[in-house]
Amino acid sequence: MDTVENRAVLIGITGGIGSGKSSAAHILKQRGYSVISADDVARFVMEHDENVRWQLLVEFGDRVYHKSGELNREQIAEIVFNSKNKEKLKRLNAIVHPRTLDKILDLAEGLEEKGEKHIFIEIALLYEAGLDDAFDYITAVFAPLETRLQRIRERNPDWSEEHIQERIKEQADQGWVKNQSDFVLDNSGDMEHLEKAVDFLLAIVPYLPPVFSEDENEHSENNEPADESEEEE
Repeated sequence: MDTVENRAVLIGITGGIGSGKSSAAHILKQRGYSVISADDVARFVMEHDENVRWQLLVEFGDRVYHKSGELNREQIAEIVFNSKNKEKLKRLNAIVHPRTLDKILDLAEGLEEKGEKHIFIEIALLYEAGLDDAFDYITAVFAPLETRLQRIRERNPDWSEEHIQERIKEQADQGWVKNQSDFVLDNSGDMEHLEKAVDFLLAIVPYLPPVFSEDENEHSENNEPADESEEEE
C-alpha cells in the first residue's frame, strides 16, 4: 500500500453470529462504501487456492468438496462445530486464515489504487483469529443474546439448539468484543435503528486517519531525511 499518511483506512466490522454484521455491511454498500466480505474471500480461497485445497483434503477428507469442486460448507460446519472436534476448528482456521488475510489485503490494495480512502472488511472471527492488528479501526455490531438467538432460529430453522450454542461458544464474549473495539453499532432494534447507527458512524469516518503500527512507525523513522545541519557537518 501507499505511505502510511496517504494509504486507505481499513475498518473491520465484527460481531457475534446473529448480531447483524451483514446487515450493517449492506447499509455501508448502499451508502457508497466498499465492503470486503471475509466469508466470501475465505470461500474463494478454499475453492481456488490449490495449497489450501490440498491441506483441507488431507485434514478433513474429500467429503468437504462437492464433485463439482465447490466447497461443501454444510459438511465443513458439521465437522468443525461438533463439540467432540474442538481441534478441528483450530486446524481449519490455521489453514485458511493466513491466505484469507493475504487475499483481503490484496483486494484492499486494489481498491486503494482506484482511489478508495476508507475500506470496510466484514469479518466474524476477527479477534478470535488474532487479526485485530491488521485494521486501523474496529467496529463491533452488538445485539442482546436473546435477540441474536431469535434471528439465528428464524434464519436457520434446521439448526438444533445444541448446534446454535456450539456456534456461539466458539466466538469471543460479546461484552469483551465491545470493550476492545473502537466503535459499537447497536443493532438491538429494527433496520431503521441500525441505519441511524451506521449513518452516525459514517459522519465520523471521513475524518479518521490511518493508524501507525509499530512496523510502520519504524519504517517511517528509518526513512526520514537527515537534518541539513548534520549533513553539512
